[in-house]
Amino acid sequence: MRALRLVALPAVLVQVWWAAGEPVTGPPPRMAVVFQEYGRSLFPWMTVRQNVELPLKEKRVPRARRDELVTGSLTAVGLADVADAHPWQLSGGMQQRVAIARAVAYEPQVLLMDEPFAAVDAHVMEDLTIDLPRDRDQLTTRSLPRFGELRGQVYRRIQQARGAQ
Repeated sequence: MRALRLVALPAVLVQVWWAAGEPVTGPPPRMAVVFQEYGRSLFPWMTVRQNVELPLKEKRVPRARRDELVTGSLTAVGLADVADAHPWQLSGGMQQRVAIARAVAYEPQVLLMDEPFAAVDAHVMEDLTIDLPRDRDQLTTRSLPRFGELRGQVYRRIQQARGAQ
């Protein structure tokens, strides 16, 4: 088991605002994340269906609606036929699609994805029926002139915090 080490950083470097003009103070309540390291986000003792259904239970979605969302999202990623399998019985690309199905089933308002299709074979990609717009809103932080400067500041502060331990 890996230990999680938290590093406290001094005050926020930049204030971020929602389009509605409100400051961002934390993650929005309807946000889902698909990590690049998908295998670590799935529970190996739970079936594919249970993994996809878990956040819906936490959200207190009624059973009938949960079943509909889970079945729909697994069908959209081509995994309806392996709903009763466990993640460790699936290929890496299939595990990644389980993580995507879980995020889509949650019906998020904000969906953050870190290279979500990296482990998915090209021929499988063509068959996915997830309704993601072609031109998605992407963070353009890296193209901002100050990105390198801010990245350097964050890196130095992390190194300073590590040195203080």
